Amino acid sequence: MIIRTAQITDLPEIMAVYAQARKYMAENGNATQWDAAYPSEELVKEDIRLGQCYVGTDDKEKIHFVFALIIGEDPTYLRIEQGAWLNNSPYGTIHRLGSDGTRKGCFAECLTFCLNRIPNLRADTHRNNLTMQHLLEKYGFRRCGIIYVKDGSERLAYQREPGNNAKDNDTDKSLGLNLGADDYVVKPFSLIELAARIKANIRRARTYQPLPCDMAVKIKDLEIDPVSHTVRGFPLI
Repeated sequence: MIIRTAQITDLPEIMAVYAQARKYMAENGNATQWDAAYPSEELVKEDIRLGQCYVGTDDKEKIHFVFALIIGEDPTYLRIEQGAWLNNSPYGTIHRLGSDGTRKGCFAECLTFCLNRIPNLRADTHRNNLTMQHLLEKYGFRRCGIIYVKDGSERLAYQREPGNNAKDNDTDKSLGLNLGADDYVVKPFSLIELAARIKANIRRARTYQPLPCDMAVKIKDLEIDPVSHTVRGFPLI
């Protein structure tokens, strides 16, 4: 998937993705977080104008998910109850994340994109949005308390600090490897370890010799012929 800044020409596709996201929410016990008009075209246009709306596309440029990454203070986060934020350092907030439901891993790709821009992230979600709560907690966000959005309704507040303990580091490694990395190190890292990992991957690439697709594989008395689909002369089922 490719993540890029949304353009105004993307608006029809973006609104279709949000419509599908609202449908999923309603069918999974969360019909009140987003009403039929949220997010509005005006709000999405403003996100696009400010350069804070992003879309995830496939290699044919079809949009599968959309989100806003807003760096800076969120006014609704100034008041938090039943807890406290993990820190008061500069942060980014993930808002309005929606998917068309046809691709897995959209949240992980969104998170990786956001972490590359600012490692201190916040988010909020409705108490009935169990899917988002699961994803936030799976990928290292911690529940911090309750905040209230503009209409006065409550949201569960989450924050993800830059990795500073073993659990966070494991989450970062899992995220990187699940997205296709062959290896992964988290900051802070040792330059000696990094150099050793790079050399190990180079050795692995040099020694790997894929077998021709028509070459028979022989293991002691066992012979597998991929051309005739036989094992020691008997057809494979």
